[in-house]
Order: sequence, then C-alpha cells, then structure tokens
Amino acid sequence: MAETDLQYSIRKTKDLFKRRTTAEDWARNLLEGSTRLKTAADWDQFYVFLTDPMAYDDGDIAVKMNTCSVQEGVPTDYPSHMKVLKTQNGGETIIHVVNTQGRGEDEEKTPL
Repeated sequence: MAETDLQYSIRKTKDLFKRRTTAEDWARNLLEGSTRLKTAADWDQFYVFLTDPMAYDDGDIAVKMNTCSVQEGVPTDYPSHMKVLKTQNGGETIIHVVNTQGRGEDEEKTPL
C-alpha cells in the first residue's frame, strides 16, 4: 500500500525531530515535515499528531482520531445587540463578540 501524504508528513516530521533537536529547529522541522499536506482533513490529523505524537497511531492512520472543524460550534446568528469583530492575522482569525447593550458603569456590581 502506498504511503499517504499524511503518513509521509508524520514520518518525515518524526525523522526531522530526531536529527535536528534544538529549539531553533522546531519551526523548520514542522514546516519541512508538513510540505505535502494539502487537505483540511490531513491538516486536522497532523495537528492531532502534534498534540501527542506518542499516542498517535501512525501504523493505522485510517482510524482517525476525533477532530472538529474550525467552524464547528461557532454561532453565526447573534442577537442584534451583539457586535462581531473579526481580525485576520495570517492564517489565524480572532473572533471577538461584544455585547453593545451594556448595563452601565457598575455592570459587574449590578445583580442580574
């Protein structure tokens, strides 16, 4: 059976970390190890692998670990008094939801 891009990336990343062990090599190892990843599903699994490389079963990558998409669980319809601020920073999106219907200056001291 041919090696998938995900299997290749995991194998290569492990090899790079064995050969280049300094803190300065950390980002370079990840960048070089993940060059063949193309799909969101493969990236999800690569992130799962990175969170716990020892527990990730790369011998049976067909058995996928539970992941969630970036959009799962993110509400899209907020009440009209909620303002959604999105900030894009490279591949990262920061979503800040602000309640514009404040309860006044002493908000924390006012009982609900």
